[in-house]
Amino acid sequence: MIFLTTRDDPGLAAEVFRTGASGYLLKNSGASELLQAIQEVFQGRSYVTPLAARGMLDTLLRALEPSKKLSPRRREVLQLLAEGTR
Repeated sequence: MIFLTTRDDPGLAAEVFRTGASGYLLKNSGASELLQAIQEVFQGRSYVTPLAARGMLDTLLRALEPSKKLSPRRREVLQLLAEGTR
């Protein structure tokens, strides 16, 4: 399932993924991005629009407990996700 919304809300995006969605896309995304999201989800991967990924990353980082700091590699992976890089 790909969640399509007008709300760029990191909390909503996180909830969508917790409830089983595989994609989060904003309605103002272009048709090519919608096709990319469908292809990613069809291949068993998740998709988050880059327009919302940065806010999600910031929310995740704030939610981490101080004792659960990210390793440099995990931080790098999260940064790549936020930038929409594979």
